[in-house]
Amino acid sequence: MEKTTFSCLTKHCSWEGSFDQLDAHKQTCLETKEPCSFGCGEDIPRFQLDDHQTVCRKRPYKEGCLDASYETISEIKQLRSECQNALEGTSLERESEKHLYQRLITLFPLIVDAALGEHEPVTQPAGATPQTVCTYQCGFIATSFQELSLHNCPNVPLQCRHCKDHFLTKEIGVHEPKCDERIISCEFCGDNTKQGLLALHFKSCIKQPINCIQCQRPVPLRELEQHQESLCPSRAANCERCFTPVVFSGLERHIQNCWLTKPITLREGQPRPVILTPQPRSVGPFYQHGNSSSTIYMVTTHEQLKPLFKLNGRPVFPADMVLKCAYDGEPATIQESYATPSNELNWTLYLRHCTPEKVIPSRIDILDSDFNVICSFHPYNYPKLSDIMINSIDLNQGTAALDVNSILRLQRWSHPNPLRIIRFTVCPDKPTKKKTPRR
Repeated sequence: MEKTTFSCLTKHCSWEGSFDQLDAHKQTCLETKEPCSFGCGEDIPRFQLDDHQTVCRKRPYKEGCLDASYETISEIKQLRSECQNALEGTSLERESEKHLYQRLITLFPLIVDAALGEHEPVTQPAGATPQTVCTYQCGFIATSFQELSLHNCPNVPLQCRHCKDHFLTKEIGVHEPKCDERIISCEFCGDNTKQGLLALHFKSCIKQPINCIQCQRPVPLRELEQHQESLCPSRAANCERCFTPVVFSGLERHIQNCWLTKPITLREGQPRPVILTPQPRSVGPFYQHGNSSSTIYMVTTHEQLKPLFKLNGRPVFPADMVLKCAYDGEPATIQESYATPSNELNWTLYLRHCTPEKVIPSRIDILDSDFNVICSFHPYNYPKLSDIMINSIDLNQGTAALDVNSILRLQRWSHPNPLRIIRFTVCPDKPTKKKTPRR
């Protein structure tokens, strides 16, 4: 029997348990019916008993000085109306008059019992002190009406100032400070809102402090986005030379120690070494030899260029930074992308000059640290041409492309020094003017 599951036999009850739990469940089963304690004769399930007794026709009811059942007082009021109508009318039919008479005989003793039960003047012994019980059932008994009027009953129902619901006097002081309908001011923005909606208000309060996920400092909600983008000392920032991501508060110290902010010596150990100096006011690893900007260099490493095929279209240099330099005496910008003419992968660089009316024949090569040419760019879609026409109307001729064979050669190139140099050189040919196309 210990392993057997028993079910409650009461209809609609889904309880299941062991035999030892069955007796305890029978005492508390909510589906078990019990007779109404007011004597209306109905059997009500336990879970509905409280609701039934609030509307039971036999429930205690008081109106004026009359304390009886709800059914009795309703009958009294109905009978009074019918008697008044009978007095104002001419006559009643015999059957109606007999019915009214029987109802009066039945109801009169109930009225007397209710009235005597309220005042009890006859049943009190002679000489006894009259006592009055508090009608709010707090247990207080007064010996006079004056004493009763001075009694501060904790069970008196009071209306909440905010939600208008009724609560006992002893409970109203606890409810009102926590009432959801209570109007309070936001401590951050000062707007008035209901206490129950305060949590929802905080989600959109523009002055509520929110901890920045980067520096953990409290920042007003309306300033959080700007703070995280441009003010937070712990925000991520890229070095404008080597593009290494660092914390902004440590960016200046990183720049001071960044190897791409220092001169680089090429052809070390040879009779004529070449010293490259960082190009002033440039964004990116741009260098030049001496003061001439007709030949500029982008310094990178073999490891940075080696996985070109594996980047799947991602740029070698950060896409969110504009590479800026000075070329042939004027400011210029460089962009990179991948192109696939004839289903063949190409890595392309596009240099834009600030003087678009001037076409600059140029050559772009990739060198090792001894200035050995590893591979050369060619104009996009013009593989037989060696020069790039910067600012050319023909964008294909002005875009430097590195084809698959050149990329493979670059990846396999071996040199003790890991540096790789992208050299932009202005050809000695006479610059040409851009032709205006005929309309």
